[in-house]
Amino acid sequence: PIVNGVPCGVKITGEHYFYLNFTRIQKYTIDSRTGEEIKQWDFPDFFSMDYYWFLELEKNENPGKYGLPSSSKKGMICAKARRKGFSFKNASGALWKYTFFKESYIIIAAYLEEYANATMSMVLEMSNFLNQYTEFRHPRIISRQDEIKSGYKEKDGNGIEVEKGYKSVIKIMTFKNSAFKSVGKSATRMIFEEAGMFQNLKTAYTMSEPL
Repeated sequence: PIVNGVPCGVKITGEHYFYLNFTRIQKYTIDSRTGEEIKQWDFPDFFSMDYYWFLELEKNENPGKYGLPSSSKKGMICAKARRKGFSFKNASGALWKYTFFKESYIIIAAYLEEYANATMSMVLEMSNFLNQYTEFRHPRIISRQDEIKSGYKEKDGNGIEVEKGYKSVIKIMTFKNSAFKSVGKSATRMIFEEAGMFQNLKTAYTMSEPL
């Protein structure tokens, strides 16, 4: 923030700002009627862990912002305890790219389809919230559980239907039957969900890294 022309406070990344202010996650809370612990959709809290995660993510994805050469761009592997909300952060990041970066292509990869579907369900829930409460909504050319693509179709002067709009994509990809699924693709961001479940992780990651 800038106050009286002077930068002050702590800067967070745009992706972190989007996560805090425009996406909701399932949080544990106490039901005021029963006193029982329940989960409900609500905005994330600010955690130091998330602050450093999003800074590191931006630095590795866009090193030029930090005065680093493009050769410093690299992927990240996060070793963590369970139930720290990283699937929500991944879903939010996928939606952030999809919403604000034209023709972005995000892959949610998993060994088993159920794990990719779980993250995609979070993306769709967050997207519905944007559609209802913000001006960031995008019409969809494709709207399925395994893939969404933003944009719209319009006929040109010759009556031929063409695709227009942002044309951003979020797609799931499963690797159980083959570690080579991502070969030949190009991605803005690729997320390996529940990487510990992969039985072919080293090969899948090595083949996907050039994306």
